[in-house]
Amino acid sequence: MSEESAESYGLKERIGFVAGLALIAIMLLLPPPASMTLTAWRVAAVGLLMAVWWMTEAVPIAVAALLPLALFPLLGATTFREAAEPFAQSPIYLYMGGFMIAIAAERWGLHRRVALGIVSAIGTNPPLIVGGFMVATAFISMWVSNTATALMMIPMGRAIVELSAEQRGDAASNNTNDKNFSAALMLGITYASSIGGMGTLIGTPPNAIFAGFVQETLKTQVNFLSWMLIGVPMILALLPLAWLVIVKGVCPVSSEGGAGSKETIRQQQRGLGKMSTGELIVAIVFVLTSMLWIAEPFLREAVPAFKLTDAGIAMCGALVLFLIPMNFSKGEFVLTWSDMKKLPWGVLILFGGGLSLSQAIGKSGLAKWLGEAMQVMSVLPAWLIVLIVITMIVFFSEVASNAATVATFLPIVAALAPQVGVNTYTLLIAATLAGSCGFMLPVATPPNTIAYATGYISTAQMARAGIWLNLISIALILLLCYTLVPLVFAP
Repeated sequence: MSEESAESYGLKERIGFVAGLALIAIMLLLPPPASMTLTAWRVAAVGLLMAVWWMTEAVPIAVAALLPLALFPLLGATTFREAAEPFAQSPIYLYMGGFMIAIAAERWGLHRRVALGIVSAIGTNPPLIVGGFMVATAFISMWVSNTATALMMIPMGRAIVELSAEQRGDAASNNTNDKNFSAALMLGITYASSIGGMGTLIGTPPNAIFAGFVQETLKTQVNFLSWMLIGVPMILALLPLAWLVIVKGVCPVSSEGGAGSKETIRQQQRGLGKMSTGELIVAIVFVLTSMLWIAEPFLREAVPAFKLTDAGIAMCGALVLFLIPMNFSKGEFVLTWSDMKKLPWGVLILFGGGLSLSQAIGKSGLAKWLGEAMQVMSVLPAWLIVLIVITMIVFFSEVASNAATVATFLPIVAALAPQVGVNTYTLLIAATLAGSCGFMLPVATPPNTIAYATGYISTAQMARAGIWLNLISIALILLLCYTLVPLVFAP
């Protein structure tokens, strides 16, 4: 554990550590409930331990995700091979390849050029600057991790805030409009980081966890285009509503001023210079990879010999970047293995651990038992059950990692769906999107924490904006579940 982690290891983590161990010990000592097999009971014990440690972060999330490899064989729930196989599922490699391409874009500064171009094109009065930053952030976050996007965009936003304050003089620090503009810009960036991640399978870990779970449990492949048909409309609906909540509601911003902001954007664009060879290569590979992701289902149908899946396309794009030399005599390439220090290996392990747990829940009969136990909910209208699931997960994600939340709840809602007469995809997608909607608290997501740390946002401002966005998100997800989801993911 790092020194930083040790310093942040507080009461919640200590309670979670002890509670997790106590719960698994008690469950293993007690007999299983009626109609549940011993194997299913042991899988439930391990699952509960993982859930408690994930939610409280008593140990690193990736460490908790490795528990199935040790405990399932030890308790006789599965063989080691069965526990380990999910760690090699194709969605893990889709995320890996996509992240490698994103790292290449960061290395050569392509993402910064794209972001500044979008911001400059949208407008330079304060409300439009906030909107421009939100659009740019959301677009980048569709392809780059939410946290990396926030880390890139927030310093750019701060530069604009600081220059605007300098040009307006000391009075700017006490000017309500300037304070609101600063807070609105930081809130806009952090929320757009989370919203944009919903758009693609590689945008945020919950989406890839969903794809892996569906492949493992329902034996169905979720392609890139199918998810975008759900995720992109969610972005298009939620992003402008988030902008309105921020600039017209919580942090009202007038249209006056903005000249300093305009000049700052132009200065940053000039500072980039001409597009480098590395940027151009990454841009070409990124565009070709994205086109293949979107065209993959059509290519598969038109050319039966085409065997590449979305994961294979992602790995092809990444490997090409490792093989294109920038300076062959010095052995320099567009992407190097040392760049892979930025790859979130722990997230990849989390995917595997979640899928391993899901597989064991299904094979042990625990999923069936859970579904039958929750059959009492079948008396409720289907839409109300979906609404309850969405609301519960949206607010749960305020205090727990979005990836861990989704990995925990997907097996539960998958067991619930057939028992209450709801399309399984409807509940799974509802849970997945809801897991990305932690907008209220600084601790809900890393982008929230990064933005709050700038000092421009108060906890009250984030809570006021966040509760509105949570409620709007719940309504939009419910609407999507009964409009687009049945069209894209037929029962």
